[in-house]
Amino acid sequence: MKLIIIFLIAFTLLNAQTEVQISNLEISRHQVIGIENINNKLYIVSFGGQGNSILDVYDMDKHTIENDILKDAEGKITFGNSNMFKDKLNNLWIGDINSLIKIEEKRVSDGYKITNIYKDVELPDSSLFEIKSITEDGEGNLYFLKRNSDILVSEVVNGKTYRWFEANLEIVKYDGEKLKTLHTIDNIGPFVEDIYFYKNKLYCSFLILGNKFPKLYTFDLKTKEFETTNFTLPTIEDIPDLEWEKVKMAIIEKSFEINNELYFFVNIDANMSRFHCFAKYDEVNSKFIYYYLPRNIEHDKMIGITSFVEFKDKLICSGYSYNGETRPFFEFKRDKFEPFIFENEINPQIITNSAVHQELKQRNFKFEHGEFMFRDEIHIDNQGNLYAGTDKGLIFIENFYQKTSSVEKQELELKTIPELTNVKNELYIESEFVINSYKVYDINSKMIQTESNLNSNNINLNLEGLTIGIYFIEIETQKGSKLLKFINKN
Repeated sequence: MKLIIIFLIAFTLLNAQTEVQISNLEISRHQVIGIENINNKLYIVSFGGQGNSILDVYDMDKHTIENDILKDAEGKITFGNSNMFKDKLNNLWIGDINSLIKIEEKRVSDGYKITNIYKDVELPDSSLFEIKSITEDGEGNLYFLKRNSDILVSEVVNGKTYRWFEANLEIVKYDGEKLKTLHTIDNIGPFVEDIYFYKNKLYCSFLILGNKFPKLYTFDLKTKEFETTNFTLPTIEDIPDLEWEKVKMAIIEKSFEINNELYFFVNIDANMSRFHCFAKYDEVNSKFIYYYLPRNIEHDKMIGITSFVEFKDKLICSGYSYNGETRPFFEFKRDKFEPFIFENEINPQIITNSAVHQELKQRNFKFEHGEFMFRDEIHIDNQGNLYAGTDKGLIFIENFYQKTSSVEKQELELKTIPELTNVKNELYIESEFVINSYKVYDINSKMIQTESNLNSNNINLNLEGLTIGIYFIEIETQKGSKLLKFINKN
């Protein structure tokens, strides 16, 4: 713990004056509330505090932005909503009020095919619904949480009519053609957070009225059984660094897999601390194991995680401090947090709405200030560039993730057959130095092929199972490592 605290102090001293440069590019609104990467394009949902949210598309190769691609479409993103999901076919889905929007990028010409799945569904005059979270199974079926609300008159007091929402929740399946309700839960509370497919079960987190805090439920797709898990409020035994604090609320905000294990991103509200941490579901012992950043001794509070991204075989996490002057980063790998040490000079830029340019210049916000806290998902591309949503715009840091083990192109020469821009079915790579291992990643940084202990000067990759698209291969040799980009044209 002491080593991490010392690192945080050092980070503060080294980065306290980091300037943020304003890009010439502009997004439609300044508050970025969601990002999603598809085919090296970043879909950005931004909100400005009033009106609807707007969906922009940033081309990370061409460094251009298309603003408001839903302007003339049948679907809109209302208010501050950003329930985004990318399926296995690289279609983008956005859950919203009375709509489930599907966005397909056209391959032949510019533009997008935009469809509202609920366009022709009739609703009672007093009703509305909202798509809260989306997941997908191994066969391409979508599942989502659909919260249905009816407005009921409660009473009239001093001439004013007071109303409340009575809501239920549906677990819905969409097979590409038909919508089917699998299960309905009545008396839903205000917290409807997440659904995730894992080993033929749907893991759902939400609050039922009468319960003191949201719980985790499972729906077995084979037996159709709907059950409560043993997810309860964590105690000091689960999180010893809480010391004397007692947890009042625990909300699962996101479920995800890493290394074929199921984890949860949990919002913890204790007596004096409010923070996010990870919890892993131990299937064998049917219990939850918590992983968290150490307590900040100076402020006597827990350090939290604001956002994270899976990058190769680890998580890159953005943290926060209570004085708003430091922004620590951590790597989470094999269930351990390690401080992230920058090996390059950090030169952050911000892509934002022109309306906030003057404010940024006048107030001279630094990168470490709370105005740039990473409150939403972050993305790191295969070149190690980082993109993150903030309340002031989209932060971009070039060469954020670069390790000293890498070598320059001129230092490590590799021969490939065929050329990397025209790969079909197989790729032959030859090195003057012994190749120890290689890893193949898709454009979303997901590892799809690997082999180690090669001890050879050449490798011959069979790529018949890969679809057409852009891929990366990281080769580790006795001289160092090198990342190659290739285009599969099968």
